[in-house]
Amino acid sequence: MATTSNVEVTISLSELGLDEEELQTEAQNLLPQIKDVDGVEDASLVPVTEAPQDSKSFGGF
Repeated sequence: MATTSNVEVTISLSELGLDEEELQTEAQNLLPQIKDVDGVEDASLVPVTEAPQDSKSFGGF
């Protein structure tokens, strides 16, 4: 019998040299790569308002 587990991973991008638009672009470029990882059922960008408390966010990841 196969066992499945649900794991949620939150990735936050930050770099001192990038502005909000550049960080948003990098997040959008990373998304298709994450979706292609074997076993990933869903991957999406979340609005900053849904980011975990105490996280640092830039733009609308």
